[in-house]
Amino acid sequence: MQNERTQCAEDATLTAPDIDSQVKHAPQLLTRADSNMDILMDVNLPLRLSLGKTRLLLKDVLEIVPGSEIQLEKNGPHSVEIIVNGSVIGWGEVMTVDGCYAVKIQKMGKVL
Repeated sequence: MQNERTQCAEDATLTAPDIDSQVKHAPQLLTRADSNMDILMDVNLPLRLSLGKTRLLLKDVLEIVPGSEIQLEKNGPHSVEIIVNGSVIGWGEVMTVDGCYAVKIQKMGKVL
């Protein structure tokens, strides 16, 4: 079996692509890439805002009733995580604009 693998590897011939052909078609490839990006720009992504989170024992969850208060493990009373497609992409501050809730972006970037 080992001899068969060696023989196959020796028989294989690798050929380099024609560089001139690739250079000649480079503008078309860039145009195609731009077109693909345009298509992606119309993709809807889920966006969530997270005020905070905590963990509770099952017995504590079962005791939750209207009017119960749940303390969150989060710094800052108005700081929220901005989450797109499941990934935190930034942080902001909760505010109101014309009677509606809004988030003022404070920082953008991935969590390290």
